[in-house]
Amino acid sequence: MAEYMPYTYFISWSNTGMKYYGVRYKKGCTPKDFWVSYKTSSDYVKKYIEENGEPDIKEIRKIFADGSQAREWESRVLTRINATIREDYLNKWARNIAHPELSSANMIVLRQNAQFETKRQQGLKEYNNSDAAKKFRSKVLTERNRSDKAKKKSSELATLRNYSLKECLNCHKEFNLGNFVKHIKSMKCQKEKNND
Repeated sequence: MAEYMPYTYFISWSNTGMKYYGVRYKKGCTPKDFWVSYKTSSDYVKKYIEENGEPDIKEIRKIFADGSQAREWESRVLTRINATIREDYLNKWARNIAHPELSSANMIVLRQNAQFETKRQQGLKEYNNSDAAKKFRSKVLTERNRSDKAKKKSSELATLRNYSLKECLNCHKEFNLGNFVKHIKSMKCQKEKNND
């Protein structure tokens, strides 16, 4: 019986950043035929290869027992990585598989949203490297350090307050500062002294 191992694969062009995630499930296919007798069935990829040359990264990603598992896995991956709306993926046909509910008008909106998000991220990156952002971060860190110093000083004072023992001159008992003040205010030892 002929060997049959459907598989998913990934190809990429380092110089352009373009990628493609595909599946091979034809009867009798095996990973051995990848980029030997089989390159791709995608017309988009074939055209891209004509214009930009062959991809420099070619990988088998997963091997399956049957074609339906391979196709399902490919669809899951393409959905997870949003290949259907990304500019750096050539998986045009997958839009119908991964997102059948998306019309071409919706695809345009999704692509515009993705482009807006990319521009927003670039803007944030530029702001984070600006002098204004550096000055703001410096101010926040300074205030935080002052706050930390104040907390440390307060903690040290509390420690001193708790561990500096005071002796009552009347009853000769030792108290930490907080309890000593309470003891004196209560006049308990004054009464004891008066009773003696």
